[in-house]
Amino acid sequence: MGIMATAISLRWFDKLTYQTQGLYNKIQDECLAFDSFDEELQAEFFLMLLDLGIKTDGDFENAYCTSCKTLNDESHLGDFSEWLTLEVNGIVVPDGLTVDWMSSWYRNHRHEFHTIDFQGETYFFHKDFKDAK
Repeated sequence: MGIMATAISLRWFDKLTYQTQGLYNKIQDECLAFDSFDEELQAEFFLMLLDLGIKTDGDFENAYCTSCKTLNDESHLGDFSEWLTLEVNGIVVPDGLTVDWMSSWYRNHRHEFHTIDFQGETYFFHKDFKDAK
């Protein structure tokens, strides 16, 4: 991030409440692209999180799952379903069984996760983040 962007971010950061500064720091730690956003984009991302009910660093920690590059064909949603099923949940798909991961997203996982498509990335958040993890 350039010197000007850093100065703008620091001025904006100083105006945040203590609780919101904690959320800012958590986003900065977890979402690598956040530092590259200017003040306006950071504020827009914040508002999107608030719309999901994510108001504190604890909310963010419980809600945030991962992010990936947004693809026009939405195949990243299928990739997320595959990653979640195989890597996170540890489910083993037997040899010879084919899984339609995109259908898995639309039938199952979209009901469990919010997505934010922002600046070429898709961010995945648990809908039941108060009870997540």
